[in-house]
Amino acid sequence: MDTLLEEKYRRDTLTPGELRLLREKLAGSSDEDISSEMERHWMTGDFDDSAISEERVDNLYLDIRKKLAPEKQSRTWIWWSGIAASLLLPLSLFFTARSITTIRQQSSQEIVISTAKGEQSTINLPDGTTVKLNELSDLKYSPGSFSRKKREIEFEGEGFFNVTKNDECPFIIEADKMTTTVLGTSFNLEARVSDAFNKVLLIEGSIKLVSSISGETIVMNPNEEVTLNKNTGKMVVTRPDSKESITSWVKKEIVLKRVSLREITDLLSDKYDIVFDIDKGVDMEELFTGTLPTNDLLLCAEILEYAYGVKIKLSGGAAIISK
Repeated sequence: MDTLLEEKYRRDTLTPGELRLLREKLAGSSDEDISSEMERHWMTGDFDDSAISEERVDNLYLDIRKKLAPEKQSRTWIWWSGIAASLLLPLSLFFTARSITTIRQQSSQEIVISTAKGEQSTINLPDGTTVKLNELSDLKYSPGSFSRKKREIEFEGEGFFNVTKNDECPFIIEADKMTTTVLGTSFNLEARVSDAFNKVLLIEGSIKLVSSISGETIVMNPNEEVTLNKNTGKMVVTRPDSKESITSWVKKEIVLKRVSLREITDLLSDKYDIVFDIDKGVDMEELFTGTLPTNDLLLCAEILEYAYGVKIKLSGGAAIISK
């Protein structure tokens, strides 16, 4: 990056030719260079906004506040990549005391992303890691300390992680009774405080698990699942028959194998918050093997009608099953 051109940009004294040159330099800069430049200006505060009008300051401030605002009232959404994009184009990361202060205030706080019952969400972390959150899950991290030298989050619930590889900076997940250390890989983590067990399914790469109860350490290999008993601290390694059944929630599906209609209605009653009214002639012990969607009750009903030879009528919060 050209310091002189940056300074002239901030003072709004660039010629058209210099502006084109600065744009070319920005386009040719790596993400690491841009990130370092952002951090330098952010931390040192070496900017002069005397040449910037109050109106422009206000417009920049409002634009950044819009980027920081929650998308839903029920949870906090701060997408650092989105903030970075709004600051970088067109090089507006170098601007005003007011906008820089706003970001500092936000980044010093702990960010909490939560999903409610029946809700899923995909999170993009500052290092490029993506996390798919299942329902009733929480992910916490501090943008002020999350960097190329330190990547740590707190997690509770169920999530599918695709962690950006960085051999020099492990990705650390603190969950209930367990610490997961990752360099770069994809895996499914289920760690709910209310459950007696934590479970980790490794899809690819390698991760290290440490039980905070017993101190036991396990380094996982692909296609292995580790179950942590939170009463004893003991971890057990297995190779599940079907990875798809464990990660099916990512596709908004449930994979079932030889499950009775009684169990299915109990499951769907919880998933869709619906009450089943079942005629006496329906065989509730008949078994089902297949896949049901978790986001389409009408399609569920159609699949079960075909599989069991029954009729299902949906009415408000109830489902009537008859022969």
